[in-house]
Amino acid sequence: MSELLASADLRLSGNVKWRQTVPLDRPGVYIVTSSTVPESRTDGLKPEAPIDLSIVAKWIESVPTLMLDGLHPTPEMLTERLSHFWLPDETVLYLGKASKSLRKRVGSYYRTTLGAPGPHAGGHWIKTLSLLDRLKVFYASSSNPESDENGMLAAFVRNVSSQTKILLRDPELPIPFANLEFPKGRSKNHGITGAVIRPG
Repeated sequence: MSELLASADLRLSGNVKWRQTVPLDRPGVYIVTSSTVPESRTDGLKPEAPIDLSIVAKWIESVPTLMLDGLHPTPEMLTERLSHFWLPDETVLYLGKASKSLRKRVGSYYRTTLGAPGPHAGGHWIKTLSLLDRLKVFYASSSNPESDENGMLAAFVRNVSSQTKILLRDPELPIPFANLEFPKGRSKNHGITGAVIRPG
């Protein structure tokens, strides 16, 4: 995490456990990670994707429009597809930004259930993980969070190992597991559509 923040010339403001309130009511960026040590690249590594099959099953049940390659998937099929985007030698699972308030934005992320359209549907794959309650959220204030988020994602992509890229379904876009696009408008080649309930 420290390297990613340094790539955007940011300094760590603090960290909280998943579901704990971020006390910073300012714009900034945040990193959801399985690590507890910001300087370590190995603490908290999970070689295999810790995806909870029962959570995926509930997701499919609650969102009837969800399709995988144009077909309604079984929980096993969708779990397998998600696992092909897991980076076994990376602990960073999601990079996000808050244009106004880190406290409010991260709080919205916690509250948004899998398949719901808001208030923070981005990064929803993270809600499929069995270790959610053991994750940490590191955060830093920023005067230009969108630019800094993009810079951090670019730095992440540059540092993904060639061994990991070979394992990914989309090696051309090796972004954190729960980030679905980078830059804006370029999505992972995951084949999943209709995964969020749309109003109306």
